[in-house]
Amino acid sequence: MIYAQVPIRRVTGRNRPCGNRPWRVIWRGMHMDESGAKHILLVEDEFHIALAMASTLEKLGYRVLTSASGEEAIETAREKPAIDLVLMDVDLGPGMDGTEAAQIVIGVRNVPVVFLSSHTDPEIVGKTRKIASYGYVVKNTGPAVLDASIRMALKLFEAHEKLTKSEQKFRSFFEQAAVGVAEVDARTGRFLTVNNRLCDIMGHGADELQGFVFNDLVHPEEKKRDLKKRSKVTHYELEELARERRYLHKNGSTVWANTAVAALPAVGKGPASYLVVFEDVSARVGMEQSLRDHEERLRDDLTERMKAERALHKAEEQYRTLAEDMPAFITSFLADGTITYVNRALADHAGRSQSEMIGMNVFDFMPADVRTMVKERLGSLTADSPVERHEQFEKSGHGGALYQQWTNRGYFDERGSITHFQAIGYDITEHKLAAEKLRRSEALLNATQRLSGVGGWEWDTVCKAMYWTEETYRIHGLDSASIGEGSTAHIEKSVECYDVDDRPVILDAFQRCTGEAVAYDLEFPFTAMDGARKWIRTSGMPVVKENRVVKVAGTIMDITGRKRIERDLEGALEEKAALLRELQHRVKNTFAMISSLIQIESGRAGSGAVRTVLEDLLGRIGSLNELYAMLQPSGETARVALDEYYRRVIASLGRMYLSGSRGVAITNRISPVQVNVKSATSAGLILNELLTNALKYAFPGGRAGTVEVTLENRGADFELTVSDDGVGMHEGFDPGAHTGLGFTIIRMLVKQLAGSFTFERGAKTEFRVKVPID
Repeated sequence: MIYAQVPIRRVTGRNRPCGNRPWRVIWRGMHMDESGAKHILLVEDEFHIALAMASTLEKLGYRVLTSASGEEAIETAREKPAIDLVLMDVDLGPGMDGTEAAQIVIGVRNVPVVFLSSHTDPEIVGKTRKIASYGYVVKNTGPAVLDASIRMALKLFEAHEKLTKSEQKFRSFFEQAAVGVAEVDARTGRFLTVNNRLCDIMGHGADELQGFVFNDLVHPEEKKRDLKKRSKVTHYELEELARERRYLHKNGSTVWANTAVAALPAVGKGPASYLVVFEDVSARVGMEQSLRDHEERLRDDLTERMKAERALHKAEEQYRTLAEDMPAFITSFLADGTITYVNRALADHAGRSQSEMIGMNVFDFMPADVRTMVKERLGSLTADSPVERHEQFEKSGHGGALYQQWTNRGYFDERGSITHFQAIGYDITEHKLAAEKLRRSEALLNATQRLSGVGGWEWDTVCKAMYWTEETYRIHGLDSASIGEGSTAHIEKSVECYDVDDRPVILDAFQRCTGEAVAYDLEFPFTAMDGARKWIRTSGMPVVKENRVVKVAGTIMDITGRKRIERDLEGALEEKAALLRELQHRVKNTFAMISSLIQIESGRAGSGAVRTVLEDLLGRIGSLNELYAMLQPSGETARVALDEYYRRVIASLGRMYLSGSRGVAITNRISPVQVNVKSATSAGLILNELLTNALKYAFPGGRAGTVEVTLENRGADFELTVSDDGVGMHEGFDPGAHTGLGFTIIRMLVKQLAGSFTFERGAKTEFRVKVPID
């Protein structure tokens, strides 16, 4: 079969191989079904996986149509009638997943669905169980497992279809039967369902009968002869109980009915219910009463023989049906190996028909080495020891490995000579591969724990057993062979490694975890059994079921290296703190020295203009000093409380310009605002310039008035407003064009902060600065 990648109409999906062109793998001659090959719809969104799986399926003899999404799979299920099975990936990317698509596909057409996934998580497997799926296959498990799963799904689907038809036939018989039929609960004897004919025979309506128990209808003289024989009914040998008995009609008359009782098997011991058939023979009983006494013995013998024959026939049918429907390999063969029976599963595995294999030699289907081994084992069977079990390995036709488990039973005659064998085998390849995968996973886990220095342990509170991983033994300085698996000696050895003062702490934590379901995570100094001194971190997590701790899972980690790094970091941090304290002390002295020098020069300056410049410079330095005074005691270097900083600046300028003056006051309405240090520095200088300008020039000649400072937090930004009710600015004043140093500084700082600077003239002179909060 040759595959082609061809463009089709646009579909929703991922992994398109070229641009926006969707893909679908199709087969040439896909409508030709002369070969009788099964048609499979493969739903897989990963192109390379779909292509590989399609190739594998084609080699296995299937015809394959692929869809890249759940939506496309639904459309294909509607359009393509020739689909025998759907292989559905659970995870199909964006859009509906495999379980949703499977539900819709099953609603569109009656077809078995087998799920594919790279995961075996209980949550994912549980999702597929809610859908009428016929299997769950883990990707990359090999062609043999995939083929076996597909065949099993097809067989289960076929069996389900036959069962459905059988149930429909039974329901038709139940409703249209010329005899009365009822299902009776095995435990209570209550009628569960009745047909119309039984209502006619007994004179009661269906609702009335379903309120009765079986004995309510039995004639008083017949009640002693109840369904005692039902104790003989088993799940595998259904013995029908049939005889005529008397019943009470609703009008009080006697009804003679021939009653047959069959146990309907259920899971577990004993039947779940009985199927009871009532044939009204009242008219015939009157005529045959005289003959019944003479024929009773003969009839009883004949009835027992018929029952035995029916039971035997039914048992044979049930055994054959069970053998045919089982996924196991079942065969019977004579002492020389001549096959007398083979079930469908084994015939399919051998690639032959059942009829073809009858008469062939069973040993001819075995590889030479397996044939020799099986003959030796069969030859060792005796009448006292007639059963042997073994596992065998062989190569599959596709080059993969096949593992099988066989149970052989020999049957002997009265002389002790073998007459024939019965054998049942199971394909345990998946189990073997899973065990190998588990072995590799454990090896990988041990290697990972060794590299990470993290060991694991588990305490089974029910069995009182402790289990360690290899890394846990290494951390304790022990060999894994030195302590028996599950032994409580693990706990004793571990406790010995802790310092004496720490042992009560770790034991108390462990006991609270097992008794009260309290998890713990602790660090301790630790001396391994080989004398190595180290630090460890140990933790325990309780596993609770039905309000009881059943297990405690934990880890133990060697953190000696981390502790060493922490000590080095603590030393480095202390050294850094000492250097920072020294730097802060020197910066503080520098600010004081600069301020003192400016004050000295200001006092000596003969020019008022020079004195004014020096005073302004002293205010700006004071503003920066207030910011530093805030940062120094707190140690905070990232964020600053701008509101507190503004209060300090306002107080400092008040002391500088309002000392000894009367009539001028500074008020403030300041909201909390947090900014970084750089923004706070610029914002503090802006307030210094605006407030200095107001205090120096708004109230000339001893004029009284008020300067108001407002700071508002608006979420994304903050707004500073400085207003005064003084003499105001001269006509034509433009803060954006003013060439004075103060307003030049303000404009420059506002630009750096990506803010805005506005001026309003009215009853008050008002300057407003709006700055984003970083």
